[in-house]
Amino acid sequence: MTTQRQPEVFASTSYTDADLSFLVQTHYETEQLAWMLGHLRSHFPLARVIVRSDGDSDPLLPALVASQSAEFYLDPELYALARGGEVCHRWLELFFLRPTRYLFKLDPDTGIHRRFHFLPAHPGIFGTLQGNSRLISIQGGCIGLSLAAATQMFKSRAFLDPLLLEPERSWAADPPLQRLVRSRTQVSDDWLVGYVATSLGIPMFGFPEVQSLWKQYMPNPNLRFAITHPCKRMTL
Repeated sequence: MTTQRQPEVFASTSYTDADLSFLVQTHYETEQLAWMLGHLRSHFPLARVIVRSDGDSDPLLPALVASQSAEFYLDPELYALARGGEVCHRWLELFFLRPTRYLFKLDPDTGIHRRFHFLPAHPGIFGTLQGNSRLISIQGGCIGLSLAAATQMFKSRAFLDPLLLEPERSWAADPPLQRLVRSRTQVSDDWLVGYVATSLGIPMFGFPEVQSLWKQYMPNPNLRFAITHPCKRMTL
């Protein structure tokens, strides 16, 4: 089982915006997306920003994304349960069109409060750990990946493994795989990342600049965290 790295195990490193890519996936969340992108750009003005629409053809999206100097991709609904791990492979595919030292996958209701004070030098996947001894992952509001970790997952094509492309047939027989189902119709990308990282031996570790939960609002007094999830608009 891939385990948490203690803070002293990985050294901190400096960075510039040129080292960062942020990928946001949206599905009928245009208003939230506009709010989040504005704050993202206010703190990371020159970073690469990718917006992937999961089947949402809202005509406002292209202009909104362009106004924030971001890239827009209108894709099929890859979160569909029948598509298995395709959604995670797709966001790695977009990242590797122009890779950087780090990739951060974000949700539209993620709060961007300030710049990171540092980033981990140790390769792996980082953010807020969740799970137990059977399976752990990084909570999906903010998943950070080093270039080495993203490269290993992408080249392995593990998200396209038939086991992950036939969830209704294969996942029910394996309790850890049941965690990969968000609902009766959708996969859970954060648990997919955790499952693949564990199978490939990629380290996952907590990162103190991020505090991300599933549904519970996370306060951020004194800007303790650079990124929180979910975030209420009035707090920014």
